[in-house]
Amino acid sequence: MRVFVDSSVFIYGLEFEESNSAIIYNAIANGTVKAVINEKVIEEVVRYIGRRKGRHFAYLIESQLRRICKVKQRQDYAGEIGKWEGKIKEKDLEHLATAKKFEMKIVAYDTDFMPFEEYCTPKQFVGGLRKKPYDAER
Repeated sequence: MRVFVDSSVFIYGLEFEESNSAIIYNAIANGTVKAVINEKVIEEVVRYIGRRKGRHFAYLIESQLRRICKVKQRQDYAGEIGKWEGKIKEKDLEHLATAKKFEMKIVAYDTDFMPFEEYCTPKQFVGGLRKKPYDAER
């Protein structure tokens, strides 16, 4: 199963061991889930982790994300961006464009994606993996 994973899932997965996002992160790391991300996801995760845990830890996380995820470059989905401008906040535009271009679900803890059929929460996604999700959505 190939899905676009938003930075919120990686951040919550790193911050909260007992969360649906952590279950997803582990499934990606062990190869059960094939995650697709873009450079913007990496930037968002590295910026957050760098502030919270330091730049060395952020570098390790960046290296891991590049190893366990398929990273799409902006040129891979640039033609899709214009189709969705104004339909979602600018911060999420590249993520939506990536998911739309490659026809994938978006796993995110972000209600800005709610109007789009591709969206599912970490809790919903974990349920689809036939694992028992935590009560909280994240």
